[in-house]
Amino acid sequence: MKTKLILAHKDENPGRLLHYLKREDSASWIYMGRDYSHAMQWKTRMPHNVTHVEIGKELQRRAKELRRPFIDFVTMAGSSNNEFVRWSSIVFERNTVVSPVFLYCCYLEVLKDYMNRNPEPRTVIVISENWSLLETIKNNFSSPSLEVVYLQNNISKLINILKDYSKIIMHSALFTAMSLLGYATARIYGKNSSTGTNKNNPENEKNKLIVLRTWVLNNFFDKEGVFNNAYLPVLDSWIKTKGYNVAIMPLILIPKLNIKSLLKSYKNIMLSMRKSEDKFLVPWDYLKLCDVFNAFKMCLGQLWLKFNTQNFLCWDLCVLLKEDRRKFALNSRGLECALHYLLFKRLAERDIRINQVIYTFENMLTEKLFLIGAKTFYPTTKTIGFQHSVLFPLKLDTYISEKETANSPLPDKIICSGEFFRNIMSKECYPASKLEVGPALRFAHIFEKKEWDKKSQGKCVLIACPGYKNELIELLFKVLTALKDEDVSFLVKPKPDAPMTDIIDEIIKLTGISPVKIKLVSGSLSELIRQSNVMVTIASGAVFDGIASGIPTLRIKRELDLDLDPLDWLDFDPKRDFIAYTVDDVRREVRRSLNLSEQEKEWLINYGRKFIRKNFSPVTEETLSVFLN
Repeated sequence: MKTKLILAHKDENPGRLLHYLKREDSASWIYMGRDYSHAMQWKTRMPHNVTHVEIGKELQRRAKELRRPFIDFVTMAGSSNNEFVRWSSIVFERNTVVSPVFLYCCYLEVLKDYMNRNPEPRTVIVISENWSLLETIKNNFSSPSLEVVYLQNNISKLINILKDYSKIIMHSALFTAMSLLGYATARIYGKNSSTGTNKNNPENEKNKLIVLRTWVLNNFFDKEGVFNNAYLPVLDSWIKTKGYNVAIMPLILIPKLNIKSLLKSYKNIMLSMRKSEDKFLVPWDYLKLCDVFNAFKMCLGQLWLKFNTQNFLCWDLCVLLKEDRRKFALNSRGLECALHYLLFKRLAERDIRINQVIYTFENMLTEKLFLIGAKTFYPTTKTIGFQHSVLFPLKLDTYISEKETANSPLPDKIICSGEFFRNIMSKECYPASKLEVGPALRFAHIFEKKEWDKKSQGKCVLIACPGYKNELIELLFKVLTALKDEDVSFLVKPKPDAPMTDIIDEIIKLTGISPVKIKLVSGSLSELIRQSNVMVTIASGAVFDGIASGIPTLRIKRELDLDLDPLDWLDFDPKRDFIAYTVDDVRREVRRSLNLSEQEKEWLINYGRKFIRKNFSPVTEETLSVFLN
């Protein structure tokens, strides 16, 4: 008797699937996909004799083991493409939030481990969100002792392929439309129009000009038009005190809106930049319309990307890599990268002199051709990347392979927000000569944290919500399901820029918890921590706020997706760490948090003080000076 492996798509009719189980006394099933709500739906569809296999802990373990080999694999796979194609392609970016290939490799390893641990003949069902993953499993798991039943739907597969090809047209059209919008608004609300002033033109600055490239949103300007540089706070004003001129090179970020709202938002940002006392180096003041065509020309090779290898470990990834090539060819993000390169060409043609470029460093796609452009057209200009955000071990685009340290576009210097981050970057193959410790500009508030009130009465659970839908659903479902019958109350703090209160209301109804126990709150996380007895979060930098204050901080681990937990760099500490994979884990860890002794609470507070002082650098004259030294 053979083991039977049944492969089905998430949209499969459950009746067709159950047809293969009629003669089976029992079976097990695994869900492979990012959508947590789909997995929840399948739990209600499966009969009681089919056991669900929870893979969260194994998935995260495997991901940590495979992260460095996968970084090396992608580096080797893309190395034969020309630099414009290589550094504008999402396929080779290794961005695990965008491309699912690394996640799918981890699924393959988890499935292999599960099959090896249970060698006796049985039935295993895999439900997946992706046809290419199912086909990859079929191709890689064939053996004489295994019967693979692939419930394919050729029409559904064809529709998905056609959707991928249609995205090439859609993304190309989006890039063209947004470029035309940028070009038009830059001229309608131009430097010499009634809305703009010549004093804010960087072309007037012939000496000592430092360019700060950063994200710009509509709400970064206050009612008086003052620009709040949220990603590089205080840096521009401090540099000005040293006798330099500063120009902001904006990366305009607009939320997904309807066309009317998008046009209004773009117009408002352009007007705000023109009226601002700060100087803005607006790209479309210098780029030409022909640069839209030039960008397509530079990136056209994405349509036929070359792969030096398609085998990762023992897995043939041909089908998955071809899907990524199809899905991300001529993506608007990649095409915008080409414009970043061309911008420096146009600035050089206008004889704009730049002493130094400082930008927010994440090693993402948007930085690569930007750096190549700076090095090509401004070879004597110093480039500085500022590591401004938390570092997630499983967000692989942040890191580089040892094999690419010589040819990966990197800035002259990378300034880290503290010793903790510098040590990570050093271990992750960044040249030590490029790494320096500077101020934790975006974590300055962490030094002013009010410590958690360890004598706070009651049993209040603070839920710090993430900004992504799947993470939010998983966090709320696990926490509210685990604690709905416990004697606790909840403060739920939505992410300000992605509140998703409709989803929060839906999960509250789904779990059946009394709405009386839940209060949606806003305001300072620091103040909310002081009102709470335990904080719970998922895939969030809020864990540092929790550690700084000393409150017990429960980290929910992902069941189906890669866990973006910045504390995973640290070895497990039973005193500090409260970790939950399952609903039962949540219940156990919250109870443990609420029953800490006074001595255990004091230890957490003292640990938080020491951790922040040791690993984050305060914003001082000395730490800021590394930007100009």
